[in-house]
Amino acid sequence: MKTFKLSVFVLILLISNVIFAQQEMQNAKTPEERAKNQTKILTKACNLTEDQQLNVEKVLLNSILKLKELRSVKPTKRGERLAEIQAVKENQNTEIKKILSEEQYNKYLEVLEKQKERIKENRMENRHEAMESIEN
Repeated sequence: MKTFKLSVFVLILLISNVIFAQQEMQNAKTPEERAKNQTKILTKACNLTEDQQLNVEKVLLNSILKLKELRSVKPTKRGERLAEIQAVKENQNTEIKKILSEEQYNKYLEVLEKQKERIKENRMENRHEAMESIEN
């Protein structure tokens, strides 16, 4: 009986991930749109100048394109892709640090942290919803 419940749980998680991925693809934005949106968020949070906005948008677009490319190829080991993704993000942070003042960069890091928290919360909500649907 426990095996059956576990199998049903795994099946529901897989189905919910597929549905979520399909919805994301429908709502997917181009890399340019994503870079512009992220730049707008940073402009508001960090009070960027026009020159900084242009430079930040270029860095973000470059990072988004690199991440998209990394996600499209399948390396032999999961850890390899994770290390490459982290390298892209570290490079992005280094480039942005060159553009922003120290105060602006600290605000940028705060924005990144809030985004990470929001992603974690969304994942937890999705897990709770999946668990509730299994229980019902």
